[in-house]
Amino acid sequence: MFPPQTRFVSTPPTPLLASNSDFQLQIQLAVCDLTRRIADAAAAASAQGGDGAAVITRTVDAWVRVDDRDGDGRVPITSFFPPLWSVALPRLTRPNDLVDLVPAFAAAAWSFIVIARTIRDRSLNQAIHEAIDTILSRAETIAASTCH
Repeated sequence: MFPPQTRFVSTPPTPLLASNSDFQLQIQLAVCDLTRRIADAAAAASAQGGDGAAVITRTVDAWVRVDDRDGDGRVPITSFFPPLWSVALPRLTRPNDLVDLVPAFAAAAWSFIVIARTIRDRSLNQAIHEAIDTILSRAETIAASTCH
């Protein structure tokens, strides 16, 4: 009469962990939106005769310089996003919510990979691939320093 029970039943997340994972997901979505806006700004600069690749390079270089201070791979949301870029910040579930850098940078790299497939301008495409390498190397450095 009753369906068979699965061998491994997952326990529902605690509300504290669920709210934190929601916050991290919102950060990753904001990161994906920002990468699209960076690519749009670079394309607009390039179309007007400017150096669109420099827009990508400078922004990503400023972005990956974020310092997690105590080496735990997490930073306050206000210091995570690159300066001079307006980002709609998610509502904090707790006043001490911190951004996990490795998943956020992984989302940025993934988003740039998706965007790079649609860019035909060689200089912009090359700048995006260099940005991906920069972001992934920074994420790798953070991940290596937080693994004890």
